[in-house]
Amino acid sequence: MGHSDYEMWKLARRMNQVMDEWMHARFRTDPDESWAPPVDVVECDDHICILAELAGMKRAEIDVHAEPKRLTLSGVREIKMQHRPTSVHQLEVSRGSFRRIIELPYEIDTSGVEATYRDGLLHIVLPKQE
Repeated sequence: MGHSDYEMWKLARRMNQVMDEWMHARFRTDPDESWAPPVDVVECDDHICILAELAGMKRAEIDVHAEPKRLTLSGVREIKMQHRPTSVHQLEVSRGSFRRIIELPYEIDTSGVEATYRDGLLHIVLPKQE
């Protein structure tokens, strides 16, 4: 790959990063938060399951707040480098505070919410209101 090909490749890669950042910011649920974790919401017979990807965090750093028709996830992800960098070439891992507000399709029984965290994935089971 020649020098000009490499420069074009770098420019195309940076444009893709800018578009990704713009799309992420456009669909963020709270403009004051620095990032939003990806979330799956699925429905089963008597409950709603939510899966949130929160790698690099401890369970104590994640707040789960359930309301009858809404679930809010929030926290702060601090990622520290093992070594002190002398320069940064690329940063794609989201850091800082986050908050996701998930509107639920049905009212839930907030007293029966169960949340487990393992291997960077937060699993939440929300029983439907009877």
